[in-house]
Amino acid sequence: MDIANANQEAAVIFWDYNGTILDDVNTCVTALNSMLRRRNLAEISTEMYTEIFDFPIINLYKSVGFDLANESFTEILAPEYISIYQPASYNAPIRSNVLNLINFFNAAGYIQVLLSASQRDLLIEQTYALGLSSLFDEILGLDDIYAISKSVLARQWSAEHDIDPQRAFVIGDTIHDYQIARDLNCKCVLVCGGHNSKKRLLETNAVVVDDFLDLMDMIDLFKKT
Repeated sequence: MDIANANQEAAVIFWDYNGTILDDVNTCVTALNSMLRRRNLAEISTEMYTEIFDFPIINLYKSVGFDLANESFTEILAPEYISIYQPASYNAPIRSNVLNLINFFNAAGYIQVLLSASQRDLLIEQTYALGLSSLFDEILGLDDIYAISKSVLARQWSAEHDIDPQRAFVIGDTIHDYQIARDLNCKCVLVCGGHNSKKRLLETNAVVVDDFLDLMDMIDLFKKT
């Protein structure tokens, strides 16, 4: 879609990627546990992970027991994690029914923006390998691998393209996605089964659904008014 000519006409969907489109929670937990084992630290369960996952990601490393006083997050831990996660991520599945919704929005003329806290080069590489790149009008990722926040990216892009927040939506799987929607002053839908537990999602004021089939049944929520 020609974004420049569609700004005042089309609604915008900001899609989170990890955990929302790519079902990579187990991939992330496996990568973290591999790092924990190397240091003789206790491994974590998926349930624990979804209760403590948060941004900035450095807080997650603190929560699971890494000694950040002796191992640099930026120089050691984050690069080590990416070296394990990135190749394994190509085997992670796409979440059920999400492509149906993306295709529906494309057919209906929505602008769709992929918004991720992943490094953009790695994100482009990953989405291209999985055949997803062409589904989005824009792919926004960070300049580094430290996954601090994607909120600034979303605000900058929205300002550059004069996006009306009343015609914008964030679809994600974490409390951070809800925080981004609040920063943008737009609507938010959170889908369970990702990086935060349903319990934590329900602590927000977002619309929370169990899966994308539920969201397909709520399509009127996204009417371009």
